[in-house]
Amino acid sequence: MTEGALRPPVGRAIGWCVAAVVVGWAVVYNIFRLGGDTPDASWQESLVIGGIAGAIVFVIGYLLVRRTGIAGRVETVPGPGQLDGPQRDAARIAAFALAALGVVALVMGVVLAIDFVSVAGDEWLWTSLILGGWNLVAGLWCADELVRLRALDVGGVDGAVLVSAMTSVLAGVGLARELFPAGQVILIVAAGIGGAGGGLAAWRATGARWLPFGSIAAVIVAGAALALALTSY
Repeated sequence: MTEGALRPPVGRAIGWCVAAVVVGWAVVYNIFRLGGDTPDASWQESLVIGGIAGAIVFVIGYLLVRRTGIAGRVETVPGPGQLDGPQRDAARIAAFALAALGVVALVMGVVLAIDFVSVAGDEWLWTSLILGGWNLVAGLWCADELVRLRALDVGGVDGAVLVSAMTSVLAGVGLARELFPAGQVILIVAAGIGGAGGGLAAWRATGARWLPFGSIAAVIVAGAALALALTSY
């Protein structure tokens, strides 16, 4: 039986640490904005407070995982020819979900890149560059993962939850700053769907133990990003 390994634990831990810091910053930033602070007054302070809070949450979670012994367990997934019916169905669902996310992310990436190039001296110029750059990276990742999923290779699909969370949070920042609001809303929804689909495929591939927590987390982060951004208007 041919098996493929999921992403190495160290790489996954680094990715989740970065995501926790970014999510923590975005949550605190939007809380400050709800309190009436201007973007210029809130982004640096929220980066410090939110980043530290996110890092603390990550460390606590990481220590809990190590203590329960989950970190020491080697997770493998069946090879493309070894997937059962539910695993193949989950892979196909993830492919459709990530295709939708990839298209929306690439479109928003191009739109924000054009905005950066064509609008000189705008207050949110560098925000357009950062958000556009990430969207292009996320879109290309989705395209690469889509090729693998079409071949029923689910070895890296667990990364969809991380990509989804980062995309939702950064799109929430763009929405709060009124950078193409309609597109940001669509992107957040697509990110939630993409993360849910990818998390479902990863959950099925690793034995469907407990609940699909990755999918649940992707939907929660997308919903929170959307809610916080909309209430800051």
